[in-house]
Amino acid sequence: PPGNDGGNDIVGAHGGSNGGGGYVNYSGPASAYPPRDQWASYDALWKQNRALMKFNDSDQEIGWIKEAIETVSRSSRVDVRAILCIIVQESGGNPRIPTTNNGVRNPGLMQSHNGSEFNPARPKESILQMVRDGTEGTKDGDGLKQLLAKYGNYYEAFRGYNSGSVNKGNLNDPVGATGDYVQKAANRLMGHSWPGM
Repeated sequence: PPGNDGGNDIVGAHGGSNGGGGYVNYSGPASAYPPRDQWASYDALWKQNRALMKFNDSDQEIGWIKEAIETVSRSSRVDVRAILCIIVQESGGNPRIPTTNNGVRNPGLMQSHNGSEFNPARPKESILQMVRDGTEGTKDGDGLKQLLAKYGNYYEAFRGYNSGSVNKGNLNDPVGATGDYVQKAANRLMGHSWPGM
């Protein structure tokens, strides 16, 4: 299946570029977006996004987020870079991000479908659960793993994660959600930077 690199290694942890460059206006179907072998390396993406997390998180919380991403990537076989970038996209990596509710309750680092919120009494465990909920799904909704299995590629999975449905011919079609969600995710995965990211 997509994203399965075999063995117990963290999916997506090896290879990739050093990232860099400015924002690209990707559009159209998944085939018009950069393939996984062009994504920036996990190390490059971690360094870039760790700097963004420092605005809201302690070094200890950032360490727990990294550990949770890697643990959940191993169990779910979802690319570690995709998990990281969706965390940053959804919450800036802030575990205390407020829960949104536009008809569906979306809490936590990944703003999952009716999943777990940050628990200050159990911060490490709640960070792990938030990453699990967004990646492996909850009893109420799919995570990246289920959406990747359903759509067969990360970009359509991202659109499904954000809006619940996918216009396969135009991944910038918001289908009632955020129009540039997939475009921003692709830019994050490439290691691009832009004002206000």
